[in-house]
Amino acid sequence: MLDETNRVERAAPRDRRTLGQTSTLLERGVDFGRLRRERLYKVQAEMRDREIGALLLTDTINIRYVTGVSVMPLWTATNLGHYVLVPVEGSPVVFEMAQAKFRAEEFFSDVRNAYHWQARFADHMAPERSGEWAAEIASELRSRGVAGSKLGVDRLDYHGFSALQAQRLCLTDADEPLEAARIIKTPDEIELIRQSAAVCEAALYDLETAIRPGVSEHELLGVFYHKMLSLGGEYCFSRLLSTGHKTNPWFQEAGSKLVRPGDLASPSTPT
Repeated sequence: MLDETNRVERAAPRDRRTLGQTSTLLERGVDFGRLRRERLYKVQAEMRDREIGALLLTDTINIRYVTGVSVMPLWTATNLGHYVLVPVEGSPVVFEMAQAKFRAEEFFSDVRNAYHWQARFADHMAPERSGEWAAEIASELRSRGVAGSKLGVDRLDYHGFSALQAQRLCLTDADEPLEAARIIKTPDEIELIRQSAAVCEAALYDLETAIRPGVSEHELLGVFYHKMLSLGGEYCFSRLLSTGHKTNPWFQEAGSKLVRPGDLASPSTPT
């Protein structure tokens, strides 16, 4: 059985190349301009297939995918601080927080101030502010000749969704075209996956070497985060790191438990 495994590995060797994170004259890097162009092209192709005139994206992951723009991703994951209107033809319109507009202006010509209509920002003015926001979106759709087409949305609060409905827009789900666009990876996306895997492997290596009796789960998670952040990672989607009796049942997150001799340590912290 071992000989068969070795034969298969020799016949189809694993590609273990990982390029550096900094472009140099001697090493090919990720072309982020090409990455943005090809991702936008893929999304707009999926929109055309579904007869969607525009996408209105508020989800921070979707915004980053289509534009490459990322501003305080964890904060904007729970606060509707910026959004992007992606027409089926042409360049996206980026609506950004006033202080952060320069982040998008380097790459896009149409960058505008974002409305903040959520009750946490506008208090009792939320219905009025969301109405003003939706009216601007409808006006932009009319100027591009797609007001009568479907408008895909991904993540909105009650005020935002009802305000768009009040504009009599034909709403649909943005998730389907976006996920379809993500299926086929570009060369730059494949390289970014390689780099992400390399960062995760390095962080897991440091975590493994730090396992010893008396160390806490919080400390082990801190070791992982330190290496991940120092290599350019941004955040983890979970704190799923458990030891000993906490490994069963699964889905217990890191706590103050101390590792004891013979404990199983089970990290699962996707970056």
